[in-house]
Amino acid sequence: MGAEETRIWLLEYVQRYQSWSLDSSGVGKALYLLAGVIFFLVGFYELYSKRVERMAKLPPGPFQWPKFGSLPQLMFLNWGRRTSSSSSITTSSLRSILERLVTQYGPLVFLHLGSQSFVLVSNGEMAREVR
Repeated sequence: MGAEETRIWLLEYVQRYQSWSLDSSGVGKALYLLAGVIFFLVGFYELYSKRVERMAKLPPGPFQWPKFGSLPQLMFLNWGRRTSSSSSITTSSLRSILERLVTQYGPLVFLHLGSQSFVLVSNGEMAREVR
């Protein structure tokens, strides 16, 4: 769909809804539209507020992308540290990545990797308390 076709479609769409009047059919359309917008806003608010509330209870950690979690950040932290031509993460590079996360976020780090959630505990004393 080109820019001109999009512009024409948008103009037709606006003209169609500018013709709404205050008769019974126009009021019904407006009420349905208003109810849909209110429903969307309330649903969005509920989802967002529950996510913020849930995230407030977790330790800090890197940003979490939908479906990928924290994997892009872990790959970015490993980007300049590869010694071979392969893009795999070795044990030593994983250790250095986790050390960098601990220095940045503290002794407790929340990671979301794919569909799994993890809490990284870097201190032995804290690990005993968490267990």
